[in-house]
Amino acid sequence: MQILSSGKRGDAPITKEQILEVLFQTKEILPGDNPVKSHLAYYWYVDGPYSENICSSIDSLVDMGVIIYHKTARCEAYKLAPAHARTPIAPRDGHVDRAAEAVGRVAKTFADTDATVDGIYAKAPFRWYVAYRRKFQPRFESYAKAALDDRECKYTRDDISDHLDDAVLEYPAPPKFMEHRMIFMDFSKMLNSLLYSSEPGIDDVRKEMLVTLLNLAERIWEAFAEGVRVSHHDGYYDGKAEQWKDAYRSSMGTLDSDIIRYAKKFESVRDDRRLAPGIEDMVLHPEKYEFKPYVVNAENRANS
Repeated sequence: MQILSSGKRGDAPITKEQILEVLFQTKEILPGDNPVKSHLAYYWYVDGPYSENICSSIDSLVDMGVIIYHKTARCEAYKLAPAHARTPIAPRDGHVDRAAEAVGRVAKTFADTDATVDGIYAKAPFRWYVAYRRKFQPRFESYAKAALDDRECKYTRDDISDHLDDAVLEYPAPPKFMEHRMIFMDFSKMLNSLLYSSEPGIDDVRKEMLVTLLNLAERIWEAFAEGVRVSHHDGYYDGKAEQWKDAYRSSMGTLDSDIIRYAKKFESVRDDRRLAPGIEDMVLHPEKYEFKPYVVNAENRANS
């Protein structure tokens, strides 16, 4: 826990999320033969890389009085107790020393900035962590909350639509996500309909629709993250894989029934940019069509 008492931060408390971020980056740079690395067991989840193992260790150190836990209205933070601020917590050996040095290097350059988080998300198993979670979702939340409060937002409906399109294009290809993909596509269709409806303003009914989509956007992300952790976790968590699969199936079952019910509410909302029915169906349901690759000068190649 050198991160809690070294570098420019001094004895300032830091959040559990910051500890997880620093130790995740440390794990990435430790050599494979360093046994400390096996204790930094992570899986990808809702807010990125998460470690129950590390969080459990932090809680244990709090119970022992080694770490002081401090909670405010804004966050939960931690710092080393004064008696331990300059002493090692674990027995020292070569591997531990090198791991501590790695933590120190990461912590020294660590800053709680968007660039730091983006650097971690760049290591995510799917680019959807960036396209949807980091780019589309925060902008949509900002746009929706501004609309609900009848105030201006720095993001336009075109901004939201463009990032939604990017999220559609970046959606993972593995078949295991197909059911989730279809739900996301239905969500995309409903959101675009609401964004580009010819109806002026936003009345109480449309506000209710916007709240529905705002909540659905988060549920879609949480379900996706549940699916990701099933296959993208360190071996330490193998015993939880079946439990995680059950949680994913449960979330998907609820989402599937809800999306059908929500879609009926949007039948009266018309998107002025609506595509021709055949093209729209092809975009939303690609699994029904057979796509053949386009080859430039195919005839010339055949004759050559």
